[in-house]
Amino acid sequence: MAIKVTSGPPSAAEREEVVINAAWRNCESGIDPKLSHNLYDDLGFMDLDLVEFVMEIEDELKIDIEDQKMEAFATLQDVLDEVNRLLLS
Repeated sequence: MAIKVTSGPPSAAEREEVVINAAWRNCESGIDPKLSHNLYDDLGFMDLDLVEFVMEIEDELKIDIEDQKMEAFATLQDVLDEVNRLLLS
C-alpha cells in the first residue's frame, strides 16, 4: 500500500506500516514482521535483501537513508527510528 504524502510527514502509524510492509515483501522467513524482529536472525535478510528493503522505504517515503546508517540496522525498530528521525527533523 503506497502512502501519499500531500502535506507534512506521514503519521506514526503510516510510517510503521511502510516499514512493516516493506519488510514483509523482502523477508525470506515467511513470518509476519514485528518491530522487535532482527532483520537477519528473525526475518532471514541477506545483504541484498536489506538494500532492496531500504530502497523501497526510501522510494515510498521520499527520503534518503545513508549507507552507514543502513549497515547499522539490526531490528525493524532501528529502521523505523531512522525513518522518524529523517521525516521529523
